[in-house]
Amino acid sequence: MSLQHMTLPPVVYHLDNSSGILDNSCEVKMQIKAFAYVYRFTNDSSVLDRAWSEVSNVFSSSFGPSTDKWNSGHFLNLAEMSAALAIAYDWLYNAWSSDQRGQILNALNTFGSTMVLRRIRTPL
Repeated sequence: MSLQHMTLPPVVYHLDNSSGILDNSCEVKMQIKAFAYVYRFTNDSSVLDRAWSEVSNVFSSSFGPSTDKWNSGHFLNLAEMSAALAIAYDWLYNAWSSDQRGQILNALNTFGSTMVLRRIRTPL
């Protein structure tokens, strides 16, 4: 990870006609993994803050439509974004506040698990 990663804004939502938000989801996961690695080795709070910016962005009001933020119509989009947040939750668990952990779990439930269950119950 370079210093440039720290100064970049969080991933911007872009819905692609062929792959949905897969590129976004993969980029978010890569960013979170990089920030988590660096934070765990350095304990640099600025890296943790940048990781939180990336994490909280994917459940913010500016990231995708409020009804289906992680594009559940493309299951891989949903799975990649859920994996990104699960990694953030797990790898940085002790660094997050209880409020941050709750927000991550809420996002995983609201935009991940709930959407999966909705898809299972509604045949294509």
